[in-house]
Amino acid sequence: MRRPTKNRKQPQPDEVYGSFKVAKLINYVMERGKKDTARKIVYKMMDELKKEGDPLVILEDALDKASPSVEVRSRRVGGANYQVPRESESCSQNGARYALDSRSGRRYQG
Repeated sequence: MRRPTKNRKQPQPDEVYGSFKVAKLINYVMERGKKDTARKIVYKMMDELKKEGDPLVILEDALDKASPSVEVRSRRVGGANYQVPRESESCSQNGARYALDSRSGRRYQG
């Protein structure tokens, strides 16, 4: 039997835009607990996006484009393990991780 899934605590929406995605992006950018520095970086980027249009729409489009649509899951069939591609459930959540990991040269281990 599988263990029951834990209810994860969702971050509060950010103060400026009231968006959960911006709050999660701030948490992904944050290093060594420096949340104020991460907020400054993200809000400066959002101010740059205001010149081109609505920054929330541009950010959501960028996260959708950066996130994978298919992920590989392990499936056991007849004593052998196969890597089976499946449609990703949390594609928009992983977009920020992929974008930030590609920026820093790390590989996403999701």
